Amino acid sequence: MLPLFDWAKSQVVNLTESSARWREVAIAIMVLTGRRQSEIMSSGKFDLTDSDSHLLFSGQLKRHAKDEDVKPYEIPLIGHTAYAIVEAMKWLEANNKRIIPENNTPENMQKAAKEAHDNFSKYLPSSND
Repeated sequence: MLPLFDWAKSQVVNLTESSARWREVAIAIMVLTGRRQSEIMSSGKFDLTDSDSHLLFSGQLKRHAKDEDVKPYEIPLIGHTAYAIVEAMKWLEANNKRIIPENNTPENMQKAAKEAHDNFSKYLPSSND
């Protein structure tokens, strides 16, 4: 594995007690899943499948049609890290580093994503997503 992937895997497999390391955990999840910052910090939800190299993902923010209902779908992962990613997402939430939408309507998901962006983007690498 490349050094970046090794680093990312170590961040989610060896979760720290210190919530000050939340940035590393969030970035590692982004690297291992390929999901956007706003999905990790807000709308994204990962569920286990029967494989440690895939997760069931829901909470996609970018949609082709505004009213489009995007069903959960399987995504591949780097490093056979499914269980560790699910636990890392729980860790972020337990440390108040995610803004969870009230429900999964596109409006509430966008609202929560904006709030997460406002709260966390200055601390994480950003892109125009």
